[in-house]
Amino acid sequence: MTLAINHDLKFKKFYANIDGKQCWLKYSIKNGIFMELEVLFIPISLRGVGLAKKMIEQAISYAEKNFLKIIPQCSYIRSFFEVNFQYNHLMHVSNFDFHARLNYN
Repeated sequence: MTLAINHDLKFKKFYANIDGKQCWLKYSIKNGIFMELEVLFIPISLRGVGLAKKMIEQAISYAEKNFLKIIPQCSYIRSFFEVNFQYNHLMHVSNFDFHARLNYN
């Protein structure tokens, strides 16, 4: 499966259309320096094949290129960062509990 992830700057989302279904990751930019990853949606029939990871990595790439710190709001996205420590330098940690989980689990 070839995955083309599109970026809609106007509506602040990354999305992909696969087999007539849309996957998306919505975000917002706060104060021009933070990228808040708000919600990620993958249709049930498309889950488990790495689409969520690819969508998140696309958002990470955008954040890096634009010198943005990431604030993960979605629980799935938070869990992604908990196990992918190589991206921790992009995190803006304002929640002590999340910071504790990153460092001690």
